[in-house]
Amino acid sequence: MKIDARLNSHDISNAIREIAMYKARLQWRLERFVSELAEVGITVAKANTYVEYDENYINMGDLLEFSKDVTGDTNGAVCKLTVTGQPYTKEWRGGAAQVNPLLMAEFGSGAKAIEGHRGTFPNQHVAFLESWDWVDNSGIQHTSSGSEPSRPLLKAVEEMYRQIQTVAARVFSET
Repeated sequence: MKIDARLNSHDISNAIREIAMYKARLQWRLERFVSELAEVGITVAKANTYVEYDENYINMGDLLEFSKDVTGDTNGAVCKLTVTGQPYTKEWRGGAAQVNPLLMAEFGSGAKAIEGHRGTFPNQHVAFLESWDWVDNSGIQHTSSGSEPSRPLLKAVEEMYRQIQTVAARVFSET
């Protein structure tokens, strides 16, 4: 930014006004930048909220809510992303458990879980087996090895990282 000013009070006042306007535009762009980047992440996360469980895909998206809160401060802008999830009940003959849909989608369960996260399913007693049998409420027996994670948050962060320059170029080049 170039500001022409001579050493007189009128030109200095104009320069101060121009700097204040530039600062306000910059703050607005910073807030818009973090907001748009957050939207990229939310879109990717929402598209990856499924869980593969014994060759069936379960969409956890209806149980999850993604939101963002953008605030400006003296150092720029901050965007807080929040994911909240309503637990769902996984039922089988003789048992049931409340499952956190975000943990299940992000880390999986059983032998298919991300290393070190086999116990994300509550009340574990089969988490460290390679497979187990269970009977659904209709009396049908199933063999399971857990659920494959879809990694919605990891994919969101990776895509946000990839889009930083693209979003910044668009937001900061607009007049």
